[in-house]
Amino acid sequence: MLGYRIEKVISGGQTGVDQLALTVAQNLGIKTGGVAPKGYLTENGPAPWLAGFGLVEDSSSKYPPRTRRNVVESDATVIFGSPTNGTELTINCCTKAGVPYILNPTAPALEAFIVNHGVQILNVAGNRKSKMTPDQEEKIRTILTLALQKLNHI
Repeated sequence: MLGYRIEKVISGGQTGVDQLALTVAQNLGIKTGGVAPKGYLTENGPAPWLAGFGLVEDSSSKYPPRTRRNVVESDATVIFGSPTNGTELTINCCTKAGVPYILNPTAPALEAFIVNHGVQILNVAGNRKSKMTPDQEEKIRTILTLALQKLNHI
């Protein structure tokens, strides 16, 4: 892993896992981005401030088009949380596009997955905030922080 770096973390900007990943990456000095639905739509309404994380709007206000774009614009996807329509869509998009994905990894498993697949752009997806407990949120924050810190030697 010496000399290895994640260049960019992307997501769709939804509350919960998506926004958590963007915040973790930005706090570690890793470039962020991704595609959000038109109007930067989230479960809490429009979030135009997501542009500050480098997100761009899709032409559609629906979630599936941005999910597909984030999958194909990444080298791999990590998915955190319990099964939902959104996580199933993400898995299906990864499978159809031939993009590797990993579900609910530990920090060491995520590190190994990233290195083994030569990931430079990581798409992070998962449950929205209303479907998460504070403990789940903290666990995911810790996993992402530990893995990205180690890989980027921070």
